[in-house]
Amino acid sequence: MHTRLEPKIFAIFREGYSRKQFYSDLAPGTTVGIVALPLAIAFAIASGVKLEQGLFTAIVAGFVISLLGGPRAQISGPTGAFVVVIYGIVQQYGNDGLAVATLIAGVLLILAMAQGVSSFSSAGSMKEIGRIPLSRILTSLFEVTRDSTGPLTGFLGDE
Repeated sequence: MHTRLEPKIFAIFREGYSRKQFYSDLAPGTTVGIVALPLAIAFAIASGVKLEQGLFTAIVAGFVISLLGGPRAQISGPTGAFVVVIYGIVQQYGNDGLAVATLIAGVLLILAMAQGVSSFSSAGSMKEIGRIPLSRILTSLFEVTRDSTGPLTGFLGDE
């Protein structure tokens, strides 16, 4: 069975998109934008990049997701869970490293889609992202070092 990948917006305009539908979409879309922009700026600062980079990324990503996105009711925006990852990349490799990591991630997503993978589960990555700050808190609280032995040493990982 071959399914054709097509941005939802093409199907919506083909089926007909009325002025009434536009006006009913305008308020929720504006609300999402009003919430997403300051959030993107805050995430940029927390990630160690310039606030303009967060703002620009949110605007561009918003338009790209709107144009190429999936279901009609899909809401996409900046996510705080990846601040830890982005901060680590920026601290270790700088902005150029972040750009390379972003391009690699995009290529991997495109390759996965070409292989027929239609959805991704982020539960595993969210768990790992949560492990990083938790390990920092536990190591400080219990004064555990990498050279220590005990039940927390395997939890610390290699970061």
